[in-house]
Amino acid sequence: MRSPSSALSCDSAESIYNLLCAVQAQANADEEEIKTRRLHIANCEREMERTNEEIRFLSEQHEEALD
Repeated sequence: MRSPSSALSCDSAESIYNLLCAVQAQANADEEEIKTRRLHIANCEREMERTNEEIRFLSEQHEEALD
C-alpha cells in the first residue's frame, strides 16, 4: 500500500498530466482555428485582387467609351 504522501504525489502528478493534456488539446484546436482563418484571409485577398482588376478593366472601358 502506498503511503499518504506517495498517493498525494501520484494524484498531483496525474492532475498535472491531465492539465497538460487539456492545454495541448486546446493549443491544437487553436492552431487549427488559426490555419482556417489564415486560409480565409488569403482567399479574401485573392478575391479583392480580382475585384480590383475588374474595376480597372471597367474603368478603362468607361474611359474608352467617353472618348
